[in-house]
Amino acid sequence: KLLLQHDLPVVVIDQSESRIQQLREAGVSYVYGNCVSLHVLETAGVNHAKGMAIALPDPISTRLCLKRALELRPELDLVVRATQDKNIEVLYQLGAKEVVQPEFEASLEMATHLLTSLGLLSPTVVQREMQQIRNDHYLDLRPERSASEVARDLRQATRDLNQRWYPLPSNSPLIGMSIEEADMRYLTGASLMAIRRANGEEIDYPNNQTKLAEGDRLLVVGADEELAALAELAKGQAAVPGENSACQWVTVNADASTLGKTLADLDIAKQYGVQVQAIRRDGKFIRYPDSGMDLRVGDQVLLCGGLTGLSQLQQLFAIASSVPLSIPVVKAAEAEALKEFLPMDNWRE
Repeated sequence: KLLLQHDLPVVVIDQSESRIQQLREAGVSYVYGNCVSLHVLETAGVNHAKGMAIALPDPISTRLCLKRALELRPELDLVVRATQDKNIEVLYQLGAKEVVQPEFEASLEMATHLLTSLGLLSPTVVQREMQQIRNDHYLDLRPERSASEVARDLRQATRDLNQRWYPLPSNSPLIGMSIEEADMRYLTGASLMAIRRANGEEIDYPNNQTKLAEGDRLLVVGADEELAALAELAKGQAAVPGENSACQWVTVNADASTLGKTLADLDIAKQYGVQVQAIRRDGKFIRYPDSGMDLRVGDQVLLCGGLTGLSQLQQLFAIASSVPLSIPVVKAAEAEALKEFLPMDNWRE
């Protein structure tokens, strides 16, 4: 309701008939289906969305929905509700920008009210302290747990995801880089969940400042193609961002000048000194696409190269017109979308 009050386009995904009826009566755009389905997420327009909120009661569905939403749009701003405090860190590692735990949030709001209404602290100080607790992932509010308990919860949380322990090659360009600098999830789609050092030390849910070291074994989760892309990145067979280079995902829009052209036609490497490292299409991660591959609407293209070339390519992929604010109400089954658009019949083909 708050988003709609600000005239922002909103699409709700739900598979409850009663809630769908309420959305229909309120005139709110919706997609009927399971949000774990890539097809349903695409139907809802996640691949064009700026942000997404996930509020599911089931932890497994929450993790899968988060992972697949990022497969469609790697830069998506995702806020996720955690049903239990032990799920908070795994959701951050999978790519959530913000994780909300309802019970902790209730505690923060009650403490904020008491501290400010009784005049114990200024509202500014209280808000700053509460935000710091959120930034620290509610660590001050969570019960202390042993390393073995954290490791056990991590294994349980990743059991439903495709996971693998990957030994970092001794000559890997990632050695000495922080997780933030390596940016593995953004570049490959694979998420780093834990690091096992050569001396046996295990770091579960490593933060962005953790540096990769020789002899590390990485617990990573992702699709087979994403894990293969991570292996190539770690071996130095794929571009690694440096001081004067970077990697960027760009989207092929319906009015982009690149639409329908093959990579050979564009000859990006020769003209701009930039490599097309991967393409995401229909939720699939395509590493080093063939030069004869043509670009289609909705393709996510990973470009890696010099900053000047990337800046010039932004104009080539520029979106000439914004996505329309009117979004059709769509009813879709998990396996196959039904061509039912309600209530805007003018969207029907």
